[in-house]
Amino acid sequence: MPPFVRPSRSLKPAKPRKPRAQQFVRHRDVPTQLSEHGVAHCPGCHTPLQGGEVVRRRQVLHLPRVPVQVIEHVVRRRICPRCNQAVTPALDLSDPVVGHHRVSSETIAYIASLHTVGRLPLRTIQWLVETVHGLHLGLGTLVGLLRTVVRRAEPVLAELRAQVRGSPVVQADETGWLWTFSTPALRYFHYDRSRAGAVVEEVLGADYRGTLVSDFSSAYNSHIGSHQRCWVHLLRAIHDLCAAHPEYPALAAWAQAVHALYLEAKVAANQADWTTRVAPEPAWRRHSSRTVGRAWSRRRGCPSGLTASWRNSSRL
Repeated sequence: MPPFVRPSRSLKPAKPRKPRAQQFVRHRDVPTQLSEHGVAHCPGCHTPLQGGEVVRRRQVLHLPRVPVQVIEHVVRRRICPRCNQAVTPALDLSDPVVGHHRVSSETIAYIASLHTVGRLPLRTIQWLVETVHGLHLGLGTLVGLLRTVVRRAEPVLAELRAQVRGSPVVQADETGWLWTFSTPALRYFHYDRSRAGAVVEEVLGADYRGTLVSDFSSAYNSHIGSHQRCWVHLLRAIHDLCAAHPEYPALAAWAQAVHALYLEAKVAANQADWTTRVAPEPAWRRHSSRTVGRAWSRRRGCPSGLTASWRNSSRL
């Protein structure tokens, strides 16, 4: 090769490839059906061929259209030929059927999963069940099935609400009509068209003794117990307030004191035990929590002339 010609690749010997801890190859599932392909006769002399070695494999994933199964339970009354006594067995369908519905419990769970987890509307569920499984269900029937699921799940929801109300800390948030109440152990979702404080009282109860953590939405002002506002929103609003009023040196000192309190709270939160259930809170503390909050703001040195600016802050 002439010296002025530059090689397209390096002439140095390639380094051995570093072995990977995990092989990123296509996942191969356990086959449920095996279909073998092979030539039956030799194309040259037409001799029958058998056996052979496997040179290639390819898997095809297929979802079959399973038609609906109509299971009819027939109850027979039989008469004893000796004592002439009629015997009829008791029909117990409490396991495969819920109430007097014609649809099985597994099918009801399937429809409820499509509606809640899959977020499919009722007409789409009606089309899917009829197209894939050949089962036609009216919209009224689908609504009745979903209401049955709600009634059957009410005891479980009541137990979850009891666990939420017994937690020392509950973090609440809302997006549209969906409310969420989170504890260190579980997540409780509540759907309500209202965004008023009545939803908070309905889920937590009127006598919740724990600490509610929320943003600055007015819906959470109905809670008169221990209340922790979101630190992200609070510190952001304080930063904007300081930027809007740099002429108040006491405001900057108060903001630094709040930030120092936030750092202390983080250390205390990492060392706290959140498994203890809530103890009853004295009535005097419950009714004076807002007064204590106002006194804390004055004690920290927040200038009284900025009260209106604090209320009108868009971040809050």
